[in-house]
Amino acid sequence: MASLSGRDTSWLVLFDAINAQSAFDDDELRTRLNNHPMLGNLSLAKKYTYNNVMRALRMYGTGRDIDSQLADHVENYKVLQSKGLHDQARVVLHRLRSEALSHDAFLKVFWTIVCEFGAGVHSTERAAIDHLTSFLAMQQDTLACMQNYTFTAGIYFKQRIILRHRPNARTTNEKAELTEIVSPLLNDPNFELLSDTARTFYNLALGDYWEAMGMPEKALPYYNTFVHEEVLDLPIGPFDSLHLAKFTNAMFFRLRNNITEGLADIITSLRKRVGVVSLTGSLPTIQVWRYERWIVFSVLLMNCEGRERDARALLASEQRTLNRVRPQMSKKIALQLQIAQIRTLYAVGETQEAAYLAEEIVNNEDTNAIEYTIALVGLLLVKYDLKSYDDLDLLLRSAKHHLGSRKHYHRSERAIVQGIGKLLRCTTTAERNSVRSELAATLTLIFADPAERTVCSAIDVLKWCGG
Repeated sequence: MASLSGRDTSWLVLFDAINAQSAFDDDELRTRLNNHPMLGNLSLAKKYTYNNVMRALRMYGTGRDIDSQLADHVENYKVLQSKGLHDQARVVLHRLRSEALSHDAFLKVFWTIVCEFGAGVHSTERAAIDHLTSFLAMQQDTLACMQNYTFTAGIYFKQRIILRHRPNARTTNEKAELTEIVSPLLNDPNFELLSDTARTFYNLALGDYWEAMGMPEKALPYYNTFVHEEVLDLPIGPFDSLHLAKFTNAMFFRLRNNITEGLADIITSLRKRVGVVSLTGSLPTIQVWRYERWIVFSVLLMNCEGRERDARALLASEQRTLNRVRPQMSKKIALQLQIAQIRTLYAVGETQEAAYLAEEIVNNEDTNAIEYTIALVGLLLVKYDLKSYDDLDLLLRSAKHHLGSRKHYHRSERAIVQGIGKLLRCTTTAERNSVRSELAATLTLIFADPAERTVCSAIDVLKWCGG
């Protein structure tokens, strides 16, 4: 650090720019400082040091989530308190409580109350009694908030575990099981929600419930609370990941059910926030998060609107950046993107490429049941088009085994498997056309249940039947 010594004040520009930021943003710093004369005035040694400082800050910036910031406040408070600097420690404690409250970090809030309560116990002032009374009341309020959101979260997660195995309720018993879990929220229209976290779990639970019941129109108001631009600016951290997850789930819900009004503006805003993706070095988590969602939402929206050729052009133009980001993408988003690509490629006539992607999903041991089913159904249709009858025969056996080994399955899935089996036994064009028409009529009736359309999201099976 000898290169920082001396009378050169050009370093102040860098540190002033960093201090002016509420959250570290590497892109903003690079834009502000790249053309600054400061860099031209630095010696070789100082430029080397400057690059090291910036590299360290980039690494530091990627990990500055809310949890680490609160942990820093806790450590600062402990140090100040141990040194007898009680007034300064109290300031840090109040800042910690304020930030923790704004992020529903109730464990940290409770910890600050205990600290202040402990300080008040040893006070000799008469006024301390009033403070202790208020601290006790705050403790009770905080515990009530924690109990409220854990109760609501418990309902959401119980239902979510069931829906992971079977995304929709079809039988009377399945519907009754979900209704029993969610009944505390359904039966009390005035259910008290004491925090944003509780409100989030409440909306997620009821949104999932009504969609599982096959009534997306009732689920829409609960999901609509999550689709807004403000969530795109949240940092990545344990206390913010829930907001990001609910935004993602709400977007997928609307795209699944072809409710696309206003989504184009959100997707455009998301792209603006991505910025320029560097082709070297490690990418910030927030940039990866924004990019992966932007690309998958864009392709899904274009597919919903029948603009598969636009989707194919977008994928081609983004191929280099997509390859750069793919290793850091979340598994769920990567799978959704592959499924969207299957539909896009098949629609524009790139059938073999669609088959490769579908096979990759089917052969992946980590694929969830619903993604496996979607890819398998798509692969059956594609293999039939490619006249890969030997492969198709093996796939049909696998599909029948898959259906037989599961307690819950989609009726549309079974109908397609049976329809492909009949097509393989046909010997004339008239017979094949008859089977396709019969399959289309069967699926049209089945698709009256919106949940049944999910398994055909990779390929438009009704259009395929008419082809």
